[in-house]
This record gives sequence, C-alpha cells and structure tokens, in this order.
Amino acid sequence: MMSMEPDGFILHQPKSGSTLLSNILAVSSRVIAEPSALGDILLCENNCDTNLRIRALQDAMYLLGRRRTTTSMQQKFFVKISYYHTNGLPLLRETFPDANWLYLYRQNDVVLQKLMNS
Repeated sequence: MMSMEPDGFILHQPKSGSTLLSNILAVSSRVIAEPSALGDILLCENNCDTNLRIRALQDAMYLLGRRRTTTSMQQKFFVKISYYHTNGLPLLRETFPDANWLYLYRQNDVVLQKLMNS
C-alpha cells in the first residue's frame, strides 16, 4: 500500500471549528485527528534523542498516512493536533518541512464561555 506524507497540519485550540474543518476536508482528503502516537512523540522531550524522535515521527506518519485501498480518492493527508503540542512544532517543521500549517483559534472569551457551558 502507498503511504502519504502529511500535506498539512491543523493546529487548533478548543471550540475553534477544527472538527468542522476536518469534516469538510475529509470529503476528499485523509484527516487524522489528534493521533495519540504523535502526541507521545511530541511530548517526549527531556530523555529522548532528537534523531530518534524524528524517525518515530516519520514512522508514525507512514502508518497513519497509509491509503486503505489502491483506488483511494484521498489525494491529500492532514493531521489535526491540539494547541498543547506547540512545544513539538519545531520538531514537526524539521521532520516535514514541506507541510503546510493552519492555526485555528477563536477569541478567548468565546472559548472560555463555550467550555464552561459544555
């Protein structure tokens, strides 16, 4: 099966419309929302070798980006990550320099109100 490198990363804060965007993109693209393996790799900073983390990211994206069939219409591959992974952005940029980035946010008072109501 063919693998896809990520075309883009969607970094988002809560209640910013990232699920809506993911659903729209999923019509013609593969969208992976907050994969736990990615979070584990990004959060492992102190005792982890950078080269090992880069290799782990490449391997994780290889597995996550696999096309399920050879006739898949999904031409693009996006990964949605939460704002608490911002410390790992330099590593992601180094590992996938050609990937595009999108940051979704809302005004903080709106986000706080929505979180309090949920």
